[in-house]
Amino acid sequence: WMSLPHFMIQKNMVKDKSIKIIEYGKDLGDISEKVYKSTAIVDTFWAGQELQEWQSLYGVSAECIKIAPDILSDKSFVDKIRSLKPDLYVLESISFNMNMIVLPYMLDIPYALIG
Repeated sequence: WMSLPHFMIQKNMVKDKSIKIIEYGKDLGDISEKVYKSTAIVDTFWAGQELQEWQSLYGVSAECIKIAPDILSDKSFVDKIRSLKPDLYVLESISFNMNMIVLPYMLDIPYALIG
């Protein structure tokens, strides 16, 4: 099982049909596009300007913090995970994703961090 935002499912990002998807964030739109727009990472790159790594990382992190409550309060998403009764929930340990660590706590599921 893998959790993916709606916009990635629409773009058919997972080609392996053996992977089962739990969708979230239908109302969030294209999260990547929001991050690119709010941080101007792409515009800065194409303008030939030097990226300020810490500033870019801060912008990405701020955008992720904004959307975390929407993901964690998505009842349908949380109920789907709850109904699976997983033995272990695995989270990427990148800094932008750490606010999602709340999810296994909410559902009383042991978790592991990778990455």
